[in-house]
Amino acid sequence: MWFSTLLWAALAWPSVCAERSSGQATAGRTNAPVPLISSLDPQSVTAGGPPFALTISGVGFVAESRVYVFEIKDSNQREASLVGSKLAAALRASDIAAPGSVQIIVQNVGGGEHSVPLTVTSPVPSLSSLNPSSAQAGTPGLNLTVNGSGFLPGSVVLWNGADRHTDYGGPSRLTAVIPPPDLAAAGTAAVTVFNPTAGLSNALPFTVARIGPTITAVSPNPVRPASPVSLTIEGAGFSPQSQVFWGSVAEANLRPVTSATNTLLTVVIPDTGTSPVTNLFVLNPDGQSAAYEVRVENPQPSISGLAPSSVTAGNPGFALTIAGAGFMLGSVARWNGAERTTIYVSDTQLVVPISSADVAAPGSDTIVVVNPAPGGGPSNPVPFSVEKPSPKILGLSPPSATAGGGAFVLAINGSGFVPFSSVRWNGSERTTAFASNALLTASILASDIAVAGSATVAVANPEALGGVSNSAPFSILQADNPVPTISSITPASATVGGGALTLTINGTG
Repeated sequence: MWFSTLLWAALAWPSVCAERSSGQATAGRTNAPVPLISSLDPQSVTAGGPPFALTISGVGFVAESRVYVFEIKDSNQREASLVGSKLAAALRASDIAAPGSVQIIVQNVGGGEHSVPLTVTSPVPSLSSLNPSSAQAGTPGLNLTVNGSGFLPGSVVLWNGADRHTDYGGPSRLTAVIPPPDLAAAGTAAVTVFNPTAGLSNALPFTVARIGPTITAVSPNPVRPASPVSLTIEGAGFSPQSQVFWGSVAEANLRPVTSATNTLLTVVIPDTGTSPVTNLFVLNPDGQSAAYEVRVENPQPSISGLAPSSVTAGNPGFALTIAGAGFMLGSVARWNGAERTTIYVSDTQLVVPISSADVAAPGSDTIVVVNPAPGGGPSNPVPFSVEKPSPKILGLSPPSATAGGGAFVLAINGSGFVPFSSVRWNGSERTTAFASNALLTASILASDIAVAGSATVAVANPEALGGVSNSAPFSILQADNPVPTISSITPASATVGGGALTLTINGTG
């Protein structure tokens, strides 16, 4: 039909052009040409696909040409642009949601319109997994989630070839109602999906197991990826003959049971693997349990304490010990959000080197431990205090010196010292060397102890780091009296009965 329209328009085109070139348009008409669609690219698309660009080839297209889908109305107009002699139109996913055809209409206002069909084909469905993938015989019906791709609103889930009531959950998920008769007897059912006009999907097996053991809990759950673990399985109907399978009921997946009672099994899993979820089964000689899902993911860490939990600002670098739970190789400690080198010691302890730059100024910092995916995530945040270092003098060494002595080095013992601390002697700064937070040394001049008396020693930190310490007295002692020595006297003799005289004594001391 549209081809005959195209043929008519091609035959009529010269007269239309002649009429319009003469400039004698009739009332209600413009000079817009009649659009004619010759082809679409792509010519067909798959239902349920994403938005895409449709290229429309033909003649009579202009910059003002409009593109519609299905029918001409405002809500059906699609964004389009003229590229050379072709139109490029943006079609939406909703335009091709269902199989069939979509009328593509090009309209030139005053020049008419032309439409051709775009074929929308059904996708071939593909199944990837079932949830659940098994049930015990006698289960009173269940809702089966079918995961895959290529599903449509009209897709139907088949159970051993028979249609089952199906709810459409999107292009990758369907939910089917499986009635009790389907689960009455042990066996394996084939689950498929049928799309109208596209055919049948691949089949996935659904196991209907004989009534046997029941699993109610597994501990620990979750477990760490690619790690050995000992699992405790709680439930009923267990026996010394029970076998445990990790993943699926296959000989290669049999795992050793280390202890068994009627309600408790202990099993060793040498390698948990990396699948986010793994099914666990218990098999007895007379039946098999339903699958029990064990999550395989890294634990979320938690912090219970820090050692030390605080330091004084200006402290040199140190090793921070983090105590907690859920730590692993790959755990990373963050200091105020920035990652720090992290040493794994055990599941309950990490050691993190903290640099002097991290504790240069007073304040409160935050420590968090992060475990990688799958699972994992950040721990609780824990504060770390960098305290203002108020300096304090506890003692001087030496505590005194003799007046008139030479220069010497004074050791100041105390706390809260920083690399910027300076020693003050009677208020005047002296050359200071930082040894540690508890020890400074200062160079004392000979002139500082020239005269007996007492000097005052203090330590000054920058104001932001604590200010001035208490004062400590330093004693400058008077030198001890020397032993006198006489070398001569003048005069050396006198006459008996003579008058008073002045005696000069020469010597030392």
